[in-house]
Amino acid sequence: MHIIHTQKHTQRGFTLIEIVVSLALFSVVAVVAIGAFLKIIAANRRAQAIETAVNDASFALESLVRDLRVGTDYQCIAAVGSMSSTIVSPSITTCGPALNPYIVEFNSSQTAVKSGGGFCNLIHAYQLSGNTIQKAEQQTCAQAFGSGSYNFVPVTSTSSNLTIQNFLLRVDGILGSVQPKVFIVVSGSAGISEADKTVFTIQTTATQRVMQ
Repeated sequence: MHIIHTQKHTQRGFTLIEIVVSLALFSVVAVVAIGAFLKIIAANRRAQAIETAVNDASFALESLVRDLRVGTDYQCIAAVGSMSSTIVSPSITTCGPALNPYIVEFNSSQTAVKSGGGFCNLIHAYQLSGNTIQKAEQQTCAQAFGSGSYNFVPVTSTSSNLTIQNFLLRVDGILGSVQPKVFIVVSGSAGISEADKTVFTIQTTATQRVMQ
């Protein structure tokens, strides 16, 4: 007689505890991954905001430099009151915090016809108003230096993403004998919230190219 032995193979599934532990581990990994992804997105947004703000300030500074290079008779006048001071003098003179607020004005390369005949160089002016750098362009030959009656328009963004805190010019050179050299500093911060703000400083130099 042959005796046949049969072996039963039973299939065993996951227990409830194993499923709960697996779900807990998966949840932890998912939360960490999502948090890292959100941080990457936030960092990218901050970087783009800072880049946009700094490019905005750089564009305004380049516009001012181009204007100054072909301009003459740089002057600094107080935006409030009757005090005025030229920033082209025998010594280095600063148009900055000591005279604040102030307007930088000069004869530009743009010309217009005078009412009595002849031509004049139209006056251009720049100022820091609030958090923005602004520019004004004279339209006729009637306006004189120091009048302060300008229609300024912003050349930097008026959004809260860009804050211009300092706008300083130093002039070295005697008008009429040496081409003046203007050292310009623009500083401020870029960012939407206080935690994200990044402080920046942009410096450049412009040398007058119009021979006196």
